[in-house]
Amino acid sequence: MTGTRKKIRSLFLTALMVTSVFAGTVALSGGAAAANSATVDYSLTDYNASADDVTYTTEANIELDSSSATVETVVVDLEDAEVDGVDSVTVNDNSGTNVTDEVASAAGSEIEIALPDGNSFSDTDNVEVILEGINNSVDAGQYDFEVILQDDEGSEVDSWTSRYTIADRNLDDGPRYYQGETLYTSNNATNNTQFELYSVDRDSGDYYLGDFVEPVGFDNGDNELIDTSNLEGDYVIVDTDGNVYDIKKNGVIGDNHNGDVPNTSNSVLTESIFSVSVQSLTASFEDDEVESETTDLDLNSNRQDYTVQVEADGLNDETLEEDVFANAENLENLEDKDGVRFDVNSDSASIPADFSDVDTGDYTFDFEVTDTDAEASDSISNIEEADEDATVGNVQPVGQGDIAVVPIELDNTDEAQVFMGYDDNGFNMTMDVTDGDEDGEVVLEMNTYTLGRDLVGGNNGVNLTAADSIGTADDSDSVEDVIVDSGEISDPPLAAAAYELNVSSVDDKTNEFDVGSVQITEPQITGLNSWAAPEDDFDEIEQDDPSSVAELVEDEHLTEQDEVAEDDTLVWQIESTSVYGALEAQNKLGGHSDNYEEAFVEMLNGTSSIASDDFEFRMTQEDASANYNAYEVDFTATEENNGLAVVPDQANSSLYVVMDENAIQTQRVEEFNEDTKGSVGSTNSNPSDFVNADGDLGNYRNTADDTYVGNFTFYDDADIVEDKQSLTDNVQFTDREVHFDTDEDDLIQLSAAADQSVTGTTTVAPGTELDIRLKGSGTSSFLEDPTADVQSDKSFEAVVDLSERPSNTTFEASARGFDDDYDQEGRIGDAVTAGVDFNDQTLDNGAVTVDSVTMSEGGFIAIHQGDASGEVIGTSEYLGAGETEDVTITLDSDLASDQTLVAMAHMDTNGNQEFEFPDADGAYELNGSAVVDSATVSVQEDTTTEQTTEQTTEQTTEQTTEQTTEQTDEPTETATEGGEETTDSSGDGAGFTAGLALIALLGAALLATRRRD
Repeated sequence: MTGTRKKIRSLFLTALMVTSVFAGTVALSGGAAAANSATVDYSLTDYNASADDVTYTTEANIELDSSSATVETVVVDLEDAEVDGVDSVTVNDNSGTNVTDEVASAAGSEIEIALPDGNSFSDTDNVEVILEGINNSVDAGQYDFEVILQDDEGSEVDSWTSRYTIADRNLDDGPRYYQGETLYTSNNATNNTQFELYSVDRDSGDYYLGDFVEPVGFDNGDNELIDTSNLEGDYVIVDTDGNVYDIKKNGVIGDNHNGDVPNTSNSVLTESIFSVSVQSLTASFEDDEVESETTDLDLNSNRQDYTVQVEADGLNDETLEEDVFANAENLENLEDKDGVRFDVNSDSASIPADFSDVDTGDYTFDFEVTDTDAEASDSISNIEEADEDATVGNVQPVGQGDIAVVPIELDNTDEAQVFMGYDDNGFNMTMDVTDGDEDGEVVLEMNTYTLGRDLVGGNNGVNLTAADSIGTADDSDSVEDVIVDSGEISDPPLAAAAYELNVSSVDDKTNEFDVGSVQITEPQITGLNSWAAPEDDFDEIEQDDPSSVAELVEDEHLTEQDEVAEDDTLVWQIESTSVYGALEAQNKLGGHSDNYEEAFVEMLNGTSSIASDDFEFRMTQEDASANYNAYEVDFTATEENNGLAVVPDQANSSLYVVMDENAIQTQRVEEFNEDTKGSVGSTNSNPSDFVNADGDLGNYRNTADDTYVGNFTFYDDADIVEDKQSLTDNVQFTDREVHFDTDEDDLIQLSAAADQSVTGTTTVAPGTELDIRLKGSGTSSFLEDPTADVQSDKSFEAVVDLSERPSNTTFEASARGFDDDYDQEGRIGDAVTAGVDFNDQTLDNGAVTVDSVTMSEGGFIAIHQGDASGEVIGTSEYLGAGETEDVTITLDSDLASDQTLVAMAHMDTNGNQEFEFPDADGAYELNGSAVVDSATVSVQEDTTTEQTTEQTTEQTTEQTTEQTTEQTDEPTETATEGGEETTDSSGDGAGFTAGLALIALLGAALLATRRRD
């Protein structure tokens, strides 16, 4: 609908410009209020948007409604123009004489002009009305104003309507405009100068006149509208002599840039150019469906400032104005058109769209830019608002003193009230929860260790309140108004029991949504295990992310070990419930921001006001030197030395204590005092025993080459366990060692070939990447640096290509980061060689024979089907080094037909004389290709079966034929080749019957079948 109006408007503007070029005025017809209509001739003085002091001129040959009618008053209704700024009015009679200069009144959009007594008009007279000093409408578009002639009683005797146009933009606003805009400019050059519009071409940064587009014709007031509906690109205005004019200087043509003749090589000055682009527009609501709520309308365009008109089937203008787009900028109800319009001031705008008071239904919105052809549409559904509801999700049982995780599913609401407990438990708690990110879920985290306790004093004056015991898994969600009735709790933390959950509406507490329960169980203390990881993995473990530990286990970088090498990472896994609430509470009290090692240390060294008497974790030297107390790990010093990390993993009932072996600090201490829960002071001190991580004398030393006992203890006075429970495990700290596998001569024996394996064992953690160095000596020096991953059994294999290295070369093998005491000498022997001779043959009892095999290192011959990459269908026994002839290989199954088989030489790479390809025992290679030979193997036919079948068939056929011939009454002689009589038969007797023929056919078919098999 709007597109049609735009086309009509474009046609009108085109006609307006073309007509004004030749006539200077435009003739339109306007309907009069009287029975007759008036012919209107008027000249538009100024198209300039928002122009001040504009003169409007309109005239008509009047047709009075009666011969006695007189004209006493002229009323002009300017509708959208500003009346208050009128300077003067002129009403010319038929002879062109001004009959008045008096403005009787001006109110609203109307100007009332009184004619002096005796001045009147006659039927068919020409009346001209000139209004000076009018201010144009701010908005672009076409406007009507009406002239009404009234008699002395104020009754209308004739009227006519004039139309004027306001441009979308003035041509000095540029340089960029958008296709569909109407542009205004004026001309102060020499009168009667003819102008033309030309395109502009670009070449290497210069601009040149292109093709003629259309003439530019100014009206009598030297004003011009340029319709850009069919324009796209760069343009200039030139006169008929080819002079280019600057039309961006105050919107005035007249500054000649001289001599840029069309289609010449002269470049055009850029200040003369204006550009027309096609505007893009997309519109989309952020939600496809709303429940009588507010969403956002996203408008995106390559233009920043524009006005968009909106219509929607099923929604009237008032709803669009007062409800949906009430917050849009410069919103206007188009009373004489469908829809509303508003301004958009960004190329990526978000407009609020409120459907709160809109009827439910499906709506399609159409968006059109008012001054270009850009348009878009989008649909949205407004559905009925469903009843609010909430559900308690799956709540896993939680150990006493741990953190209960309670998922609350919210439906059609973002808030609910949660109640927990009941009087028989002596605990009641209520809280309001809010779904901040509106994802339909709030996951509560309830610290059962601190719930029900009095306020707990923390570091830096921090206290834990009831609200601090309740949190949410998602920081965008929140918990408010937490009220805990814990007056009857005598021995916190919360006892092991079932605590009822109730979820209801915040606004109506009697509207109960769902019920559930939190089951708090007795503590489970099940294990203490030592694990080891490569030294670099200490920094890979994140304290607030248990999955970082699980990933190391999955990658086999973290394995259970009872030995930990120097510089490696030690991980203690404490398998227990009932420690996580206290750890999280101390994390908050100390303000540690999930640095759990600090909270852990504070609970161990007694500086925490909670949990100090609940549990203890210690590492103590197993066998102390005579007359000396044992060394014990000082966790405080280790943490200060950046050697400690603590990862709580409540979901798997594990607490990981991660230690950098190189940063562990130990100290000789007195016997541990269980009454004070600590070890204080050092005794039997020898200053040389205490060396810190920097090698300086001090009170601490590293673990050295000792065995330490880890001990995790839960005390019975913690009100969590009834009796003290302890877990222990040992770990041995060792030096970093690497041992290479050698032969009986204590040499690493390799060959001058590819894929040579350097193997051995080490003490460092599985998953460590070893940097192996092979350094050649003598005249053939070289350096190879393969890598090897330490396996779970602490073995390693580094594969190196020595095919370019000379034979009989010695080298030294070492591992970076290990003491040179572990360096090992080696030797490169002759390159491995192999040869295979496999000739065409016939399968013999399911076996084939390889004529000869030569292998320098020993190995196997594998028979591959079809080609070298085919399936292995037979393998020889182990063949020793050297040449072997007539190697018989039994195939795994019979061959169905003649085919090509490939014999491939495989090396016994691991020396166990068992064929384990493809996991081991790869092929011998020469010049990068496997050593193979192929042969055609034929399948022998079963001749015995064929002979037996033929004989049986022949005998049966002969006997049957003879018997039939003897019984024939009238014999008939039939000659065969050679003239012998072969068959006697008669035409009516029981000769070679259909039954016998069938038997013969079956025999022949059987014979053919056997031959195919």
